[in-house]
Amino acid sequence: MPRVNGEIIDPGLIEEAFSRLKAEAEMLSQVSCCERDPEFRLLAEEEVIDGILLSQEAERSVPLPMPSEIREAFEETLRLWREHGASWELIESRKGELKEDSIAKLRMERFTQRLWGSLPALTEADLREWYQANLARFRTPPAARVVHLVRFPQTEDPWEDYAAMLEWRLQALAGEDFEALAKAHTAKRDGQTDLGWVEQERLLNPFEVMLFS
Repeated sequence: MPRVNGEIIDPGLIEEAFSRLKAEAEMLSQVSCCERDPEFRLLAEEEVIDGILLSQEAERSVPLPMPSEIREAFEETLRLWREHGASWELIESRKGELKEDSIAKLRMERFTQRLWGSLPALTEADLREWYQANLARFRTPPAARVVHLVRFPQTEDPWEDYAAMLEWRLQALAGEDFEALAKAHTAKRDGQTDLGWVEQERLLNPFEVMLFS
């Protein structure tokens, strides 16, 4: 597995960056860019490596924040997750990861402030000129919080299950809590219906086409 200063690169980070970079190009051109996949993958690898190097340097050179600062940053992270619809069950399952992310974010902020502190101040005109020249970099894909009601055929006649799902849909459209309906009627053994936030990244993916239509 590839490493950066001994730290193993999570392949998922590269795949995430690859999907985002490819989606950005597809959204701008409205076509699938499969022939450019090697280019996007190389850019994704470089982006992830750069991020890891910066994170490593921030961790090495910036002292661990005070406990009160960590607590404040962690509480802010939890607040943002809740605002975006994450359940307490999901947050609890990732509590340790979220706390580490909050610490890393504090360190990175102080690291970059130190790097940029001596740079000359930019004027409003400078900022606007750079923003206009880099509009594509500020685009964020649409996102939706997804609650997934999974249903498998339970009878010999699939119509019965289909009719039941149509009825639950009508109940949701009439104002009933779809999350409660999903938990009550899902066929998933673990009962997990909350898929969290899904971004529109793959134009030809059937699930995302339906979700964002």
